[in-house]
Amino acid sequence: PFIVLVNSKEPQGERAQNTAKNLEQEYGVRALPVNCEKLTREDICQILSEVLFEFPISEIQFFVPKWVEMLSPEHELKAQILIQIREHMQKLAHIRDITKDSIQLTGPYVQETLLDQIDLSSGIIRIRVQVRDEYYYKILSELSGITMESEYDLIHTMKELTNMKE
Repeated sequence: PFIVLVNSKEPQGERAQNTAKNLEQEYGVRALPVNCEKLTREDICQILSEVLFEFPISEIQFFVPKWVEMLSPEHELKAQILIQIREHMQKLAHIRDITKDSIQLTGPYVQETLLDQIDLSSGIIRIRVQVRDEYYYKILSELSGITMESEYDLIHTMKELTNMKE
């Protein structure tokens, strides 16, 4: 992992900024304009931070609700989420590739995709996928054969089943 430092007396100047942009576009690497004669502690911290973001991703951990894990891989809900995860994995190679937008899953089942953690020391990324509640109750209804649309219906059904068991 590396970055290119563009040494300039005026790192905020247009010429240094354009040179850095051109290098990034031409070579596909991060280029950072700095004045090497007058580096400050903040400049060095920024440089080191930029280098850390160039390391490869070693692992991406996706966390879905436990009830989704229990579904078979062929189930439509789980299958669609897995397809999207596979598509996103192909685009992510370096820590710098991880952004809120780059990890967003879409579709009718996904409520939100959250970036839980980026561990720069190990290259491990943790992503949490939240599935819409309505599908939880829909799956319960499919599995049990009893229509449930809310927590109320679930508790009501559990009480009825408990009474039947007794």
